[in-house]
Amino acid sequence: ALDRAVALDPDDPVALLRRGQAKFLAGRMDAAATDLYRAHEKAPDIPEAAIWHYLATARAGRSDGRVLLQRIEAPADSWQAPIIGMLLGRRMPGSLYEADGPAPLSPHRWACDRAFFVGEHFLAEGQPDDARPYLQDAEAACGRESLPYLAAAADLARIGTATDSASTAPTR
Repeated sequence: ALDRAVALDPDDPVALLRRGQAKFLAGRMDAAATDLYRAHEKAPDIPEAAIWHYLATARAGRSDGRVLLQRIEAPADSWQAPIIGMLLGRRMPGSLYEADGPAPLSPHRWACDRAFFVGEHFLAEGQPDDARPYLQDAEAACGRESLPYLAAAADLARIGTATDSASTAPTR
């Protein structure tokens, strides 16, 4: 369906973003990065494309995603700002647990996104053992139909689960 949507309108940034995210879920990081880059080119005001592009390129062992992410100027009160800050090394992952989430997100949604993106940060850094508890927390906090839940589940299947499934992610 996503391939058909992109075929109908190859310049549709949302279709490119969603197809890139689907490829990310499937572990096809280079292919995901291509679609996510194109989505950002078509709509540079959609920070998600740059965030997911960075994650896909880092997971593919490439460094070019950082350049695109550095160009994003997300409003300070947006949910993307602390995530981008963490991915660029301007914030420690634990700092996302020190304050309430950004105003546009419910506390439940922030718990989901925060855990997921901290886990993805550690996977991007090549630290699957550090990522695991956060991805497990994302699975627990996110709705089963949400993209973070699906991506966390896919990543946990790829890296394996620890024998001790108790979460060690920081809590507030």
